[in-house]
Amino acid sequence: MTAHVVVDLANRGIPHMWILHEWWPRDMIVRELAARKVTFMDASTVDHALQVCSMVICVCKAQADVYPIKCPKQIVYVGVPDPRLSSAAYPSSKDSSVVCTFLCMGIVCPRKNQVTVVKLFKKFAGDRPDVRLVIVGVRRIRDYEIEYVNEVEETIADDPRISLHDVTSDPDSYYRAADALVFASVNEVTPLVLPEAMLRRLPVITTGIAGIPEMLTHGEHGYIIDPDDEDGFVKAMAEVADNPQLRSEMGLRAEEHAKEHLTLDCMNDRYASIARTLSPICILLDMDGCVVDWDSGFRAAWGQRSDIDRSKSYAMELCVPA
Repeated sequence: MTAHVVVDLANRGIPHMWILHEWWPRDMIVRELAARKVTFMDASTVDHALQVCSMVICVCKAQADVYPIKCPKQIVYVGVPDPRLSSAAYPSSKDSSVVCTFLCMGIVCPRKNQVTVVKLFKKFAGDRPDVRLVIVGVRRIRDYEIEYVNEVEETIADDPRISLHDVTSDPDSYYRAADALVFASVNEVTPLVLPEAMLRRLPVITTGIAGIPEMLTHGEHGYIIDPDDEDGFVKAMAEVADNPQLRSEMGLRAEEHAKEHLTLDCMNDRYASIARTLSPICILLDMDGCVVDWDSGFRAAWGQRSDIDRSKSYAMELCVPA
């Protein structure tokens, strides 16, 4: 919904990049704008922005195919902080009496599909007492969230092996207690919980929608399962639960992969590199005692972005719009 800003920046000749995080095909753009009662732009504004933008950033290759992008584009995968930089990331706090604890992290809502996770866990676990499912992300703000949390609670029923927790500012405490991440979301682009888990040596069991298959390799760092393949999820959970060596090996490979491709530093480096291509670094030298016409140089660099009212201040930055 910032397409109109992109068009304005392009008209003013100001270099910019537009980062797309949503997975909205054109018909969905129309629906979402209508649902939000947006009147300052429409789907044609988005089409125009995708033609004139200096640089569109997609967070995965699959996302780039969703939109009719006619301008320059780049792929920048999401990155998360490396837990090795925080002493809070270790050590493990796993319960030695439990063979395997599965973690499901994310806002509890229909899109994240936690009801299905509970059902899959129960189908996998049967009557075995040595496995656990920890669901983190209850947020009772919107009506649909409250309704869905109630549905999750009803599905859990009185199963003591499954626990449900509020959103947290300390996700590491849950990652430390987990052996694997299970993620059955039905609407994502590149979810951050996957690299978060992988950086903590947790194999992931996930749906293979949108950009997720670009984030990990099936059989190497975890399992990528079709959203409708219940048996595939159950089988993957059983393999992870009953083979600690497999868990460990997958977790180590997942960590190495995420360290190389999915950290915050990796993402920042990519953005910095792209930004330099849009607006190369300009080094100004303050030659004390020399006569330099700074105004002419600034006017040439500033171009037609806006008027320059030199009567406002000696400081040039106060003579142009903020």
